[in-house]
Amino acid sequence: MRWICRGVSRARDNRRVSDASLTTRHPHPPTGQDTVVRKSAIRARENVPIPCRLGRIKKNVDKEDWNCRYQGDDLLWTERPNRFLVTETEGLATGRALDLACGEGRNSVWLAEQGWQVTGVDFADVALEKARHLAEDRGVRVDWVGANLLEYAPPTEAFELVIAFYLQMPIKLLRPIFARAAGAVAPGGTFLIVAHDPSNLTHGYGGPRDPAVLYTTDDVLPALAGLEIERAEPVVRTVETAEGAREAVDALVRARRPRR
Repeated sequence: MRWICRGVSRARDNRRVSDASLTTRHPHPPTGQDTVVRKSAIRARENVPIPCRLGRIKKNVDKEDWNCRYQGDDLLWTERPNRFLVTETEGLATGRALDLACGEGRNSVWLAEQGWQVTGVDFADVALEKARHLAEDRGVRVDWVGANLLEYAPPTEAFELVIAFYLQMPIKLLRPIFARAAGAVAPGGTFLIVAHDPSNLTHGYGGPRDPAVLYTTDDVLPALAGLEIERAEPVVRTVETAEGAREAVDALVRARRPRR
């Protein structure tokens, strides 16, 4: 049995098609990589439902399940930037910024509004299509890249700011991603990571319920070779709900590459 997200019709063609028939490639000059536009993104633009499998996202690495979650006109998340992004980047000189797992683009767009030259990377085509619309609505330019972070290699020491917010997957998969991201930080630049902390399961609100995709600041630090750790600790975030204010526990790491 096949299901369609958000209560739309279940009746869909069950035929399989090759990746070649699903994609169109466009060159992406800033990174030398291709930007991939899939038919799932076209479906999102035309408001056509995406076939979904019933069940949980497996360790947060299933692209089509994320495309399904992002389907629909409304944003899955808010369009406001993450509060820790705002506070932790206050006072930084603007430059080039890389937003890993940018989703619908809220943080990328906010950074662009502050004067950063932003590249946003995500593997969910539907999310990137929404991000493009958000950037257009807000009158800013962001370079959007469709790529799987398990394979994506950003240029070395090319960004004054690299961020990875709520990239939740097993730490053995994350460490190579974070190591490549750390390598992309320019001298004097900052790497900022915010994620759901494991203690949120028992002491916080919301977030994934699977402990395998949660991690502490100590789990992250071994991947940040060459960077100086400026802050690494759990932080509390207030979440407004229909039942009132609740508190979530996040892990926050801010690191900087020394100037030569």
